[in-house]
Amino acid sequence: MLVAEGAAHDTREKAAAESDEIIAQARLRAEEVITQAQKEHKLLLEDVERLRDFRTELVSGYTAFLLSALELVENLRGDEPGNNQRADDDGVLPSVIASRGVEGSQGGTFDAAGVNLSDTPELR
Repeated sequence: MLVAEGAAHDTREKAAAESDEIIAQARLRAEEVITQAQKEHKLLLEDVERLRDFRTELVSGYTAFLLSALELVENLRGDEPGNNQRADDDGVLPSVIASRGVEGSQGGTFDAAGVNLSDTPELR
């Protein structure tokens, strides 16, 4: 009987040790999975931020292009014989655009022709 009790005790200890090892391996694997997920999450957030910056720059570039085209059309309309008025009737829109510029996401301000006004010494 003592032999059976000793064998049962040894079996319980072995099972407890094996279960502790399995739990330790599972925790280690869980930590690895969490670390990898956090890295991927960080990369995705960086991609989102990069895409937002790209979108802002794209919109600013298109805006500058369109404002430049508008100014060109306004100037061409003003040069037509017999036409003494600009398309906006008072010339306010082009002067407001020229004075305000278009701001880019990298901190630059661009005029209607796409010229970076931040490079102008008096605007620094």
